[in-house]
Amino acid sequence: MPVMSEAMPIERVEDATIVRALIDSRHDLVRFLTSRLFCRATAEDIAQDVFIRLSTAEVDALHPRRLIFRTAANLASNHCRDERRRAEIRRDGLAPEQPVVNDLHPERFAIARDALWRLAEELATWPARTREIFILNRYDGLTQREIGERLSLSSTSIERHLARAILKLASWAAREQA
Repeated sequence: MPVMSEAMPIERVEDATIVRALIDSRHDLVRFLTSRLFCRATAEDIAQDVFIRLSTAEVDALHPRRLIFRTAANLASNHCRDERRRAEIRRDGLAPEQPVVNDLHPERFAIARDALWRLAEELATWPARTREIFILNRYDGLTQREIGERLSLSSTSIERHLARAILKLASWAAREQA
């Protein structure tokens, strides 16, 4: 690998050059991001962020395409990290700055515990596969894709099981309210 020296100057890439490289690389960039994020819409959003970030920044690069894809990879990593953190917050049920308050009156605690037991009894009546998929998705926080890979099922099958579970849960909640 050559060592950078005064004999190898870094050229200033003109704004038009980086914009042209962004436009020319857009299709490949979205495909690259989609392969990392498994979501075309998110890939499109991040590709737009790359365009905005690089078209408005002062950029020094010998290889604008490398810079574009490195920026995209970094933004995709940031997005994944942020999504994992959001999932943790949702799973924990608390925002990071919220204090834990344990002021449940014994009667409210008993009512909540009874409701959880009734829910557990309801879940026990569901088909095993539907129950397993529902718990993996809603309790463990796995995506439909992750569940499909773990259980060797198609995404359509996972969607059907989750839809069935949500309908069963809504029906149970309606009966509980009556």
